[in-house]
Amino acid sequence: PAGSLSAKSQDVPISELVPTHRQQRTTIVINQALERFHYRKVSLNDDFAGQIFETYIDALDPNRSFFLQRDVERFKRNVRRLDDDLTRGKLDSAFEIFRLYRQRVDERVKYALSLLEEGFDFDRDESYRFDRSEAKRVKTRTELDEIWRKRVKNDWLGLLLSKKEEDEIPELLRKRYE
Repeated sequence: PAGSLSAKSQDVPISELVPTHRQQRTTIVINQALERFHYRKVSLNDDFAGQIFETYIDALDPNRSFFLQRDVERFKRNVRRLDDDLTRGKLDSAFEIFRLYRQRVDERVKYALSLLEEGFDFDRDESYRFDRSEAKRVKTRTELDEIWRKRVKNDWLGLLLSKKEEDEIPELLRKRYE
């Protein structure tokens, strides 16, 4: 319709998510500017790199719904190298983390969509933790599947409570997840 706005995402294949020369150069310039001109005299060292790592992981997965504990532990092993890498404009670890994040998002969406075919038992007594930002990361995909089953069930229930017709709910959620 005229006057309506719609956003269309452009999916970049995971294999193409690699740092460009421009991004690498920009990283070097930003680091130099932080070290020379920031009012707090920031120094990119192991401690600051650890903070960058934690902030990056939390920004990608604030509700702890995508990464498994072992994913974060694997990436954390390289955090002491992060400051040296960033100083040289080497962004490989950041892009590796993001590629896995994209993979995990694709897996979760696929799983959520598969649940829409089954429907849900609302007579079952269970709870859903909406805010998982302070929760421990889960260790297994089975645990993650359970979180997502409850999430999709909660979304379904929310639409039921907002008076949506039950037969239109799967399509509404499919569009939301895709």
